[in-house]
Amino acid sequence: MHDLVAHLMDHVLPEAPVRQWVLSPPFELAGLLAVRPKILSHLARCFVHAVETEMKRAVVNDVPQQKLHTGAIVFIQRFTKTMTLFPHLHVLFLDGIYFESPNGHLEFRSFDGPTEDLLARVLKHVFQRMERFLKRNGYLGDGTEKPTPLERWWFRATQEPSLLKRGLFEPKTTCGSQFGGFSIHAGVRIQGHDKRGREKLVKYMARPPFSEEQLKILNDGKVELTLRSPSKTGQRSVMFESVQFLRRLAWLIPPAKQNMIRYYGVFAPHAKHRRQIVLSSPPRVLVSESPPTSPYRRSWAKLLSRVYDIDAEVCLSCGGRLRPAGAVTKRTEAEARLRRGLSVLGYARAPPDAA
Repeated sequence: MHDLVAHLMDHVLPEAPVRQWVLSPPFELAGLLAVRPKILSHLARCFVHAVETEMKRAVVNDVPQQKLHTGAIVFIQRFTKTMTLFPHLHVLFLDGIYFESPNGHLEFRSFDGPTEDLLARVLKHVFQRMERFLKRNGYLGDGTEKPTPLERWWFRATQEPSLLKRGLFEPKTTCGSQFGGFSIHAGVRIQGHDKRGREKLVKYMARPPFSEEQLKILNDGKVELTLRSPSKTGQRSVMFESVQFLRRLAWLIPPAKQNMIRYYGVFAPHAKHRRQIVLSSPPRVLVSESPPTSPYRRSWAKLLSRVYDIDAEVCLSCGGRLRPAGAVTKRTEAEARLRRGLSVLGYARAPPDAA
């Protein structure tokens, strides 16, 4: 999560306002979205296209849409706060439109924010396109494509109870809408100069299902999961049987060929205007004789420094900066260096004998 957020903040997102759009599908589609990559991909494309179209109409009316550009990063989350399998979309949209001038330069125009009518039009567009897609591919009614045994096992996840207590509560209505079982929310906006706020929002969208601090194994073998935030009825934790907890963990693992992060618009890899908007990619720095690394993956030392404020590249003796001196490729040399390092730190030079 931190590696991805650092990459997006330092080398992708421009200094422009962003808004989080959240699309929750009907619960009846959860099983199909969890196991069929093409249905999930179609839903993401429909949603991004609908939001882009409405934003362009709201910002500029007298310019062809080919001259207007925006960008979106889709984060697919497969979980709820109780680790229930429920695929839904968190989309980070640039909260505005890039207008292409006659000389080829791009000018950013901010978006005033979605109205209730705009949200309703987006949901109606998504509902109609998804309905046509499901009918055309035989998923509505008596479908001809039978689920595989693995898919049937995944469909069982939709029958699991949420473990949350039911109660009366007032639904959220701020900058949200519902239509045909789909619900949308777009009330979180971060200014372009608020780097800390944007980083916090991207961390929220790229977060894992739970953190280790939320789990506790009780004396009777059950697993207690402390919720990130209280439920609408005030519930703060849920209990799992041990096998039930493992089963939910397995259901959260996405099938093959399901990319959980997708880039659209000016953020797409082959977008025409990507170089003008996206920040430059970091240079590739490789240690001699070391294997090639990903172009933007950070070293473990830099991640430790960014996340925990621990600078592992400082010498404990003189306080100077450490630098790579080479790559150790032979086992004998590695063992010799390890023994010398353990000796300097005051540890035994060899492991204890077996009992």
